[in-house]
Amino acid sequence: MHQVNSIDVYDSPESVVRPVPRRRGADAYDTLLWRLQPRLEESRVKSDGAGFLVGVTACDRKAGVSTVAANLAIRAADHQMRPVLLIDSACQQPTVGRKFRLRDALGLSDALAGRCSFVEAIHQTSVDGLDVMPLGTAGLMDRVGLDCQQVEAMIGGLRESHQMVIFDLPEVSELRNMLVVARQLDAVVLTIRHETTSAAMLERVADQLQADRVNLIGSVVTAHKQYVPNWLRRRL
Repeated sequence: MHQVNSIDVYDSPESVVRPVPRRRGADAYDTLLWRLQPRLEESRVKSDGAGFLVGVTACDRKAGVSTVAANLAIRAADHQMRPVLLIDSACQQPTVGRKFRLRDALGLSDALAGRCSFVEAIHQTSVDGLDVMPLGTAGLMDRVGLDCQQVEAMIGGLRESHQMVIFDLPEVSELRNMLVVARQLDAVVLTIRHETTSAAMLERVADQLQADRVNLIGSVVTAHKQYVPNWLRRRL
């Protein structure tokens, strides 16, 4: 397994590489970042340094989408791929506001509804280099009609303001409301719950995303069960 130790900040020649914070369970997210790195660099060259946008979705509920998205964003900031922005677009089960203590803060739905600017919907966190945009006012997203030009303008602004933007997307069956956003992303990762997601379901979902013109690049397995005791596994 390859682990990225540090990533330079590209937009500041005076920047120095800081030690990467050690976090429990970070290896899996570091590996995912490492696998995304070639696409990120290719996108940066093609777009003259613009930010990279990636979404996380799932075949079904409780597959760990929010956990993967949040931890991926934290590790991207740790590796100095900054500034990083985590956006909650999971309309049915938003979690970013709760996780980052922004329950009543303005967010994505408020910006799309014109209640605030996108800048006002972005909030700093205690993680150095990580900003978050919660979903915002409860129930508002259901009443917001997503306009293609509005979404394109939003995406363009995000590419200019952040080096990496990670979308916590709804599950694929609920993605239709955010499909106009998902199609604009550079990459989408599918989370698969261990021993729950069947091969047939995975194939159907992959075909659906392809038909919807969403750039699915791969999948990650969550909730993996360990049947070998830790004391024995260390001896193997």
